Amino acid sequence: EWSRKLLGLFNKIYLKIDTAIGEDYQAINRPHENARLSTLKDIVREVVSEDFIADITLIDYVGIMNSSRESIETLAAFLDMAGIKNILLNTINRPPLYKSVKPVTSKIMKRAMEVLIEHGFNVELLPNNVVINEYGETIDFDPLILYNHLLRRPLLVNEVSLSYRLHVSEAAMILEQMVEKGFVIRNPWRTKIYYRGVLGR
Repeated sequence: EWSRKLLGLFNKIYLKIDTAIGEDYQAINRPHENARLSTLKDIVREVVSEDFIADITLIDYVGIMNSSRESIETLAAFLDMAGIKNILLNTINRPPLYKSVKPVTSKIMKRAMEVLIEHGFNVELLPNNVVINEYGETIDFDPLILYNHLLRRPLLVNEVSLSYRLHVSEAAMILEQMVEKGFVIRNPWRTKIYYRGVLGR
């Protein structure tokens, strides 16, 4: 009861739900042991449902693909019954909790979006290369631009953070991913570590 009253105070609520297939929901969303999809649907319907935005992350997780036609159709039916019409669709863009979790391709995301639009939903697609910075801004971040920047000039983590308006931890994560892929090397100099682009990648 208290949660219903609390939700009523907000004019925009993101509902994290990645699938409406029972077993997959338990595996992907890892809800509280007493949480049920039916209860979730009832709560959403009791609050002003148009204030809800379904936040859906498409993944490939140990054989579970919530981007399949069946999964998307089932989720669409659930959201329709709950009265939710707005969707934020994305895939993972940072290291997941489990290494077995993989992002899906842009092609799969677009296909899922088309199915949801067919069912009458308003869908905002958040591409793989989008990050949300510390200011709450959605940034269409292109690693290729950063790579070219690092080819011309070695940068510190905080310099990347300031230049691209990223949180420092986000900038550090992106740079380390580029190091792992061989696009960038760490260049210690004096007491600091710079990141330099590798030619020929």
